[in-house]
Order: sequence, then structure tokens, then C-alpha cells
Amino acid sequence: MKPIVVNALKPGTLRFGQLRRHVPEAARKVLTEQLRELEKIKFIIGRCRQDWERVEYALTPYGRTLVRF
Repeated sequence: MKPIVVNALKPGTLRFGQLRRHVPEAARKVLTEQLRELEKIKFIIGRCRQDWERVEYALTPYGRTLVRF
């Protein structure tokens, strides 16, 4: 599922709900775990916007170097 998430983030920043639409077969818990793992290895970054409920995910510069466009 990680490749699907990374592919969804290629064009730009997405919120959690938008990412869920890219992987509708994934449970919320599984997607959250995958996002945390990608954040841990510095492949993506999750940024809070306005309040804690609006987290936006984007590829880091390191993540972009490993993705072919």
C-alpha cells in the first residue's frame, strides 16, 4: 500500500481523507500505520493546518529524490 500512497502524493499535498479515497480498500488504522512508517523514514511529512484535525501529507525532498516522475 505504501507505493499507492507515495504515488498519490506525487502531484502535491493531500489530507488524510483525500488519501483514503486513493486507497478505499485500506482500513483507516492500516493507512494511519503506513503513513506513520513513511514519516518515520522521512519519506513524507505530515503538517497540521489550523487545528490538529487537518493534517496534510506531502513528500519530503528526500522522498521526491526517490520517486520517478
